[in-house]
Amino acid sequence: MKLNIALIENLNDEFYYWARDNSHNVYNLSSYFKKYKNLNNYKFLKNPDQIFDSIKNEILLDFGNNFFSSIDIVIFRTNVIIDKNIIDLFKNSKLFIRAGSGYDNIDIKYLYSKKIIGQNTPKANYIAAAEHTLSLTLSLIKKIKFFDDHIRGGNWRGNSSLNIELSGKNVLIIGFGWVGKEVCKLFSSYSTNIYVYDPYMNEKEKDIYSEYTNLIYKLKHNYSKKFSNFKNKNPSFLINPNLLLPEFKIGFINNFEKLKNILNTIDIISLHVPLTDETYKFLNYDFLENIKEDSFIINTSRGEIIDETSLINLLSEEKLKGYASDVFDSEPVFYSDLFKFKYNTIFSPHIGSYTFEAKERITNEVIDVIDNFVFNDLVLYPFNEKFYFSKYFK
Repeated sequence: MKLNIALIENLNDEFYYWARDNSHNVYNLSSYFKKYKNLNNYKFLKNPDQIFDSIKNEILLDFGNNFFSSIDIVIFRTNVIIDKNIIDLFKNSKLFIRAGSGYDNIDIKYLYSKKIIGQNTPKANYIAAAEHTLSLTLSLIKKIKFFDDHIRGGNWRGNSSLNIELSGKNVLIIGFGWVGKEVCKLFSSYSTNIYVYDPYMNEKEKDIYSEYTNLIYKLKHNYSKKFSNFKNKNPSFLINPNLLLPEFKIGFINNFEKLKNILNTIDIISLHVPLTDETYKFLNYDFLENIKEDSFIINTSRGEIIDETSLINLLSEEKLKGYASDVFDSEPVFYSDLFKFKYNTIFSPHIGSYTFEAKERITNEVIDVIDNFVFNDLVLYPFNEKFYFSKYFK
């Protein structure tokens, strides 16, 4: 079956090779739609409908009057806002694919009202995002930025303040999707006490992770017995078997009031929720005033999840020990009031999924989604209509 595929934002060469080998047509429209509404300009873009009409006419001029009606699949990424105008352009399409995980930039409700399927590729970059979360966390609590500047400035340890260990800390993971689950696995290896808040988590998922906890404990117990026997045969063998597989605790919370009650015991808060009407500024003043004064917040989800003004106030008043983030309210960002906090903050330019492996997996998973949809009538990763962010579409 020959497909016509439109790219709102471009993909890598491997996607084009796959399309060529399977006789599909791919149309890269990124140069047209980069002028339209995106996550950086939507708040102040003037005359978006006029701009849209101009883009539409340019495409028709270049590709012909029947172009939009001929498209079977539309693929988009992070930046362009896929609103009613774009969806209506491709109203004959059967499938919209988000090449990546978060899909707050598409009007899901309107898409579904047009009987068009929407899917994402959640497995492509969750490992990269989770590893980036751990990297930011360790860099922040170990004061890597400070010590790097310190030694580059010709100083040795001197009277430098101590950093802290991750082991034994209480970690709160907000959001337990693909990334949240992987973060849980990574943090569990540091003997942390993990709490998970996700009101949409079902009992089956809780059971799976409870079994995972028990498995770790059993493995540790079995290793301890084996090494005890080995130690009896060889008294010079002095490794402590209890250090081999640390146990960890995990507690599940799906009630907001219960969440607020434990905030003053949490050392590290890690955010992994989609941007929706419900999660917009979820960490507001009322939430943040309940946290421990020496706690840390790590954000690799979306900048709008946190009320930035309240966050800045907490950092100014030293009621928050540190903040690390890969995301901002508006992107790209070249200045933020958060930048004035030098050593108790760490930032990266939304590169949590910028790995060679994730880039390759995104292409492979997009292809997998297409093949299963077209040839097997399978919808692998449908958009959840609850994960809707209306502010982009007003």
